[in-house]
Amino acid sequence: MSPLGWGRKEESQSPEIPGIEPRNSEGVMKTLKTMAMLVIGFAAAAGLPAKAQLVVGQCLGTSPYNSIQSAVNAASSGSTIKVCPGGYPEQVLIQKPLTLTGIIALGDEGALLLPPIGGFVATDSTLTEQAAQIAVVNTTGVTISNLILDAANNTSNCNGPYLVGILFHNASGTAQKNAIRNQVAGASSGSLCEAEGVYAQNDLAQQPNTVTVQNNDFRNQSEVGIYAQGSGLTMNSLNNFIAGPDNWPQDGYGILYFSGPSGTIQGNTVVNEVNTNLTSVTNPTDVGIGIVMACGTASVTGNMISNTQEGLYIGCPAHSGIATNATVSQNKIFETKLGYGMYVNGTGNSITNNMVIGSSSSGILLDSKNGANGNTVSGNTITEACIGIDTTGAMGTNKLSTNTFNSVYVPTQKNAPACGPIF
Repeated sequence: MSPLGWGRKEESQSPEIPGIEPRNSEGVMKTLKTMAMLVIGFAAAAGLPAKAQLVVGQCLGTSPYNSIQSAVNAASSGSTIKVCPGGYPEQVLIQKPLTLTGIIALGDEGALLLPPIGGFVATDSTLTEQAAQIAVVNTTGVTISNLILDAANNTSNCNGPYLVGILFHNASGTAQKNAIRNQVAGASSGSLCEAEGVYAQNDLAQQPNTVTVQNNDFRNQSEVGIYAQGSGLTMNSLNNFIAGPDNWPQDGYGILYFSGPSGTIQGNTVVNEVNTNLTSVTNPTDVGIGIVMACGTASVTGNMISNTQEGLYIGCPAHSGIATNATVSQNKIFETKLGYGMYVNGTGNSITNNMVIGSSSSGILLDSKNGANGNTVSGNTITEACIGIDTTGAMGTNKLSTNTFNSVYVPTQKNAPACGPIF
């Protein structure tokens, strides 16, 4: 079994067929052969290609494929590629529907993608600023699961391209049950630059795509764990664990939705997003933040955020004219040690039934001077904060009701002076 409990259960070799009661082995064999011939005949009549299963490595017997890319190149659409345990120092480009999955074999597990010998390069010819360990480009129906993507000891630098674990560019698919770690570019040169665990970008709003990122383990990405960008992109980030980088001297985000995406951010745990260069908040986006919903529309529910410099950023600058209309509910935010539990500068958001505990500054800041209007803030519980709910100007059309404050110096205040830290 995988150490993360993600072992795969093989399908039974003797399926029960509803409506057929076996009487003896000969009768069963005749029935199964008849059904098999019918299936083959229907497939041939319809012109449907058989969906192949390819194996990378020799764990299930002799295979012609010792690299993942060679199997991807040979696979037909809809194929499943099983990757044997072992290390694969390569980058993979996928441009057709398929399933790519690591397997357990011979008591071993752990199919690892490692930095290629010659260093990372851009594999997507139309997005040359990104160098992905796996790039999914201009296709749909791709599933990537049970792999370990480890970019430790890479030689990338800050001159680009930016390092990404899994890239979805104008593509739809699912990344699930993967371990994605050490996407840290520039470490070998003594500096750190942008890198992401999973990055999805949609260039054309009229060509919508949906990407689901679920049940993955992210560790030590030097800027963003999960990053979604572009109109027409629906990004569902579900039940992931994201641990921030070690000693990252710039802003870092666990989950970032920027410039147009929609979808759901639910059930994730984000910890340790900290900008080590900062001792105070001068710009609410220059700090380490758990979840950022900037100029997009999504449901942000049931997440846990701990030990960050800011918990949630929700909104879009007033000059953008974009209403976020996000639903922010039942999130738990613990120990924002520099800034706000939630920073809001958007419009039309419903912020209800959240829990904020241990906020160095305001539990919730409504930046009404920069566009926070028309928001509903109710049923939230704020415990131990310098200010419970603060606004930067007039309350405007924001509506506050039935919020609960415990061990808070000032429950609500307009234009409060700087306060904290309380830690």
